[in-house]
Amino acid sequence: GGGVNGCGIARYAAGRGLAESALGRPLDDDRILCLGDGIATDVAGAMAEGPYRVPGILGFDAEALVLIMQDAGGQDLTQVATADLVAACGEAGRWLCAFHGLTARVAGFRPAGHVSWLERIIDDVETGRRFPPEATRFIAAASALKQDGMGLRKRPNLRAVTHRDMTFSNLVRDRAGRIWGLDFENDREDEALRDLFT
Repeated sequence: GGGVNGCGIARYAAGRGLAESALGRPLDDDRILCLGDGIATDVAGAMAEGPYRVPGILGFDAEALVLIMQDAGGQDLTQVATADLVAACGEAGRWLCAFHGLTARVAGFRPAGHVSWLERIIDDVETGRRFPPEATRFIAAASALKQDGMGLRKRPNLRAVTHRDMTFSNLVRDRAGRIWGLDFENDREDEALRDLFT
């Protein structure tokens, strides 16, 4: 499941046969595109070993817009978090650190996009389109954060290609304890910490 820009992601334990069964039709070679220069393949190659990994890419069905990945086998961190939230957060953070480490660089903080996002949320709350708990306190906190953000402009900050859908359900712990990340086809750089708030 998952995906961005209308592209779904399907994980299968092995090869094309299971993928064909799940999609309900054969995967013709002319419809499976090589992802040799895509972000998914780049990340899969860079994180193929060690405790923090991503599954191998089996192919991409252009007609169904489905990225086909190997199944890591195991339970997603949503299930782990139910039993031990602190452990799940630690594992998620360490996988994210390895992922960001592939492209991380220090650059001046650019708050404009974050501030615009906060302004839209504040406006949504003030006009009744969003209903957070304790709306008045939320608006006050978001307004203060907006001011703080502008004050940090150009300060040193870590930027990297971000995941943009960093949830426990997109991380799988296999039987050997390795953590596998899924749904990472974004290729745009952003503030690395932004992945902590998705």
